[in-house]
Amino acid sequence: MLEKTKIKIGFPTLVFFLTALWFSSGILCFIPFIASILHELGHIIVMSIYGIRIHQIKILPFGVDIKKDSYV
Repeated sequence: MLEKTKIKIGFPTLVFFLTALWFSSGILCFIPFIASILHELGHIIVMSIYGIRIHQIKILPFGVDIKKDSYV
């Protein structure tokens, strides 16, 4: 039976982005966040193409931590 991939967003990440939104002049503060998510999606797509099993994706304020199977 296949295990589902867990996606976690930590409390510090929520605080960081809510603070950025609070002190910014608009939604433009999320452009770097969206760019980093698109970048990490590229890694996830390549891992799925090569058949690497992803166990957990943790969204951090400045990136993503991906727990995966070893491919060696």
